[in-house]
Amino acid sequence: MHDLLPSSQNRDYRNILAPLLTNSRLGAYAVFYLEAIQQESKSPKTHRIYSQVIRDFLRFDSDHIPTPMEVRTYLLGIAQRGCTPATVHVHYRTLKTWFKWLEGEKIIKNKQYPLANVKPPKIPEKIVYRLPRKR
Repeated sequence: MHDLLPSSQNRDYRNILAPLLTNSRLGAYAVFYLEAIQQESKSPKTHRIYSQVIRDFLRFDSDHIPTPMEVRTYLLGIAQRGCTPATVHVHYRTLKTWFKWLEGEKIIKNKQYPLANVKPPKIPEKIVYRLPRKR
């Protein structure tokens, strides 16, 4: 599988994902996806976050296209590790964009869509207090 890794000047994602690729077709698709978003000129921060989230997900489940129940279990596990609701939402959004890309590339079919009926985690509203202006 390592021969499926694309060459690139920015190899952060290769270092992050390489240990997970030995027997994982889903891991190889992850590398192709990260190469595609790099070609779309996404910011380095976005690329790094996507790489880390996908790596975490592949550690959880890397041998097949996940079911909605498996995605829910993964997101619940992230929340139970003490991550904030905003962080869980970042994981959800990242997986959503990756799975939509897989669907667009005809790697998964509509009936297999892993986020079918999986609602995004709610993020509580933050109350922002404003200090009065000094005159």
